[in-house]
Amino acid sequence: MRKTGELITEIAKGSHRAFDKLYLRYAPVVEKFALSILGSREDAADIAQSVFMKIWERRALLPGIESFESWLFTLTRNAVLNFLKKRRPSLLDDPESVFTAVNGHTPEETAVLRDEIALARAVVEAQPDQRMRVFIMSRVLGMSHKEIAEELGISPKTVENHIGRVLQELKSRLPSRYS
Repeated sequence: MRKTGELITEIAKGSHRAFDKLYLRYAPVVEKFALSILGSREDAADIAQSVFMKIWERRALLPGIESFESWLFTLTRNAVLNFLKKRRPSLLDDPESVFTAVNGHTPEETAVLRDEIALARAVVEAQPDQRMRVFIMSRVLGMSHKEIAEELGISPKTVENHIGRVLQELKSRLPSRYS
């Protein structure tokens, strides 16, 4: 079996055969990751197709990429996030979408909820970079502690500590009714 680096070099030169080999090696990994977030095999397969189309379109850039696996993960993660944004708006991107989906709130309740969402978002965004990244990977992307630890090169216990600290901060800053 050829090494990934050799395949990348050949793909950069336009080799369809090398691309096919790379696809066969990595498409199942991409689909599995997408499936773990989306829960739909069909959507995961579509994500894999789009990711590999981007790889082919950007083949000239491949030799300059230090870690193909990390780059592939980033492409896949971004494709999944873009898919989710198109499918339904994120509460983080559009707090108003919460209120259109929930009936029965008075204008006062809606204002309070809007403020609480803004506060929660501010608390998360005020965290140190790695802590915020860990929290988003866990709560937005739905990744396990082990997956996050492997991706960031930290221990699962460190992942747990980061998430715990953000949750503590949220609990201390949000109204007591959430305690």
